[in-house]
Amino acid sequence: TLPSSIGDLTELNMLWLGSGTGTVPLTGNIPSSISQLANLHTLDIAISSPYIDEINQLGNLTYLSLNGITSEISSGISNLTNLTFLSIQESEITYIPIEVGQLVNLVTLNISFNTQLDSQIPSELGNITPLANLLLLENDLTGTIPSELGNITGLQAIWLGGNRLSGAIPTSLSNIPALELFRVEGNNLYSAPDFNSGNHNIQFLDLGQNAVDFGTLEPNFTGPGTHPFPTFTYSPQAEIGEEQNLAFALGAPFDIPFTTGGTRNFYQWQKKDAQDAWQDISGATTSDFSKATFEATDIGEYRVVVTNEWVTDLTLY
Repeated sequence: TLPSSIGDLTELNMLWLGSGTGTVPLTGNIPSSISQLANLHTLDIAISSPYIDEINQLGNLTYLSLNGITSEISSGISNLTNLTFLSIQESEITYIPIEVGQLVNLVTLNISFNTQLDSQIPSELGNITPLANLLLLENDLTGTIPSELGNITGLQAIWLGGNRLSGAIPTSLSNIPALELFRVEGNNLYSAPDFNSGNHNIQFLDLGQNAVDFGTLEPNFTGPGTHPFPTFTYSPQAEIGEEQNLAFALGAPFDIPFTTGGTRNFYQWQKKDAQDAWQDISGATTSDFSKATFEATDIGEYRVVVTNEWVTDLTLY
């Protein structure tokens, strides 16, 4: 535990009690006497304790790293305007306070590995103009990515992987001049901007494990398998289309319609055989599968496999 006598160390300027990922936290509550450490500029602590407002009285803090916090972070965190580094990991927070957007000197914001954090990304984070590193990975964040993040022209790294974000990636994020790393893997995003023509310095781009199709990915390529990014991960992606049960009368026209984005796609329809294995259907290489008449032997399960001339390392089903 952290003793209340910690408040007697009034000349202390750094308190480092280990808040890295996987750290075993201290037990007991943060003592209110911590507010007496007026000279403290660095607080790094792993402790199973509620967040207390006394932390918000430490106006000289420039570095705050918390691990294991068992409550929400209070709105009074906006008082810590000298912070340049804020990290909250492996804690029981369920939302990011909008007041974090008032920490206008932040350079690094790392709120990650908080499995109960199931709210949206506050658009107010776009007000933190000095921010260089935005790390919100492996939470349970929902909703869309706020376009206001594109206001932060000095952002070098955006890592939002391992959440439940949905919708389209805002075009504004492809026009951040300093941006070098952009990772959104492991979400439910269905569209991304054309980073190929954006104004940025991206060295590492990860769009994998989402729901984007070839129509979204093609503009980011310059030819078969070629793109301008030193590292570009875009595979795998979620299944495209929806499972349907279709009924056809014997002798009637047989048609399974299908559409997906992309101008350089290749299609191959398949049907499951008696051994439950997928087999190519000879000549069925267009986006729709059709036959003049439906026969009893046509009853079964079908799917289409889609590849692309330019986006060579991805197969969609």
